[in-house]
Amino acid sequence: MAENVTDLPQQLANIPHEYRKQRITENELNTAVGYVGSEWRSIAKQMGFDEKALEREQMSSPNDACTWINKIFVQWKSREGDRATIFNFLKILWQSSLNDSRVNWFDVYNVLVRPVELQTLQQPIQETEPKR
Repeated sequence: MAENVTDLPQQLANIPHEYRKQRITENELNTAVGYVGSEWRSIAKQMGFDEKALEREQMSSPNDACTWINKIFVQWKSREGDRATIFNFLKILWQSSLNDSRVNWFDVYNVLVRPVELQTLQQPIQETEPKR
C-alpha cells in the first residue's frame, strides 16, 4: 500500500528517488543506533518486534544497549530484504516519533541523506568540449 506523500514530512516526501530504493547498510544502521537512545523499544515495535523478542535481545547483552539495538536493526534489515531501504527506515523513525517517542528522526536523516545531497550539489559540472 503506497503512503500518501502529503502525510509525510516534507523531507521524507521529497527524498531523492535513489533513497526510496537503496537498501540501508549495516554500517548506516550502526550509525543510527547512536541517535536512538532510550527510544529503541518504540522504534523496534514500529518495526514489528514483540516485547519478548526485545527482552531476549536485551538479556543477551544486558550492559550494552548499542549491541542489542544494532541486533534489532540488523534483524529488521534481514527480514525486510529489498524493503529495508533508507527511506523505509527513516519512515519508521518518523512514525515512531508520532507515537510519543522522543527520537529525532531528522537527526538520522541529516546523517544518512543530507551529506550525500550536499556532496552532489558541490560536484563541479563537467563541461564537454564540442566536437570539431
